[in-house]
Amino acid sequence: MKNRNFKNFKKNKQFFSKKPFNKGHKETKILAGSISQLTGDSIGETYSLSGIIDRVVQTGGPTVFYLSDGTGVLALKSFEGPGIRSHPEINENDIISTLVKIGEFQNELEGEIIKIEKLQD
Repeated sequence: MKNRNFKNFKKNKQFFSKKPFNKGHKETKILAGSISQLTGDSIGETYSLSGIIDRVVQTGGPTVFYLSDGTGVLALKSFEGPGIRSHPEINENDIISTLVKIGEFQNELEGEIIKIEKLQD
């Protein structure tokens, strides 16, 4: 049986683009640092941070993890769904490493979790 869509596919040149795949997309630069180094200029940047989770708060929206690295404390947010606990494997007093995008909420810096992992059990 012939596939009729194949004939249309060959005729339609839009499927065969010569443009680079990532054209127009900004390359993500990951910065390493400490919480005390974060400023308003850090908003929109991606950082690799590590430290101890001081507190975990489940809101009606995101789960908020408070990360302390010895130089400061930063709220890290993760959203799975309204009131659903994100990253249930991460608890208070866990030592973690995380990749976050820095943002601002109510004039305070915060991190949106891209990746998080526990460094010890």
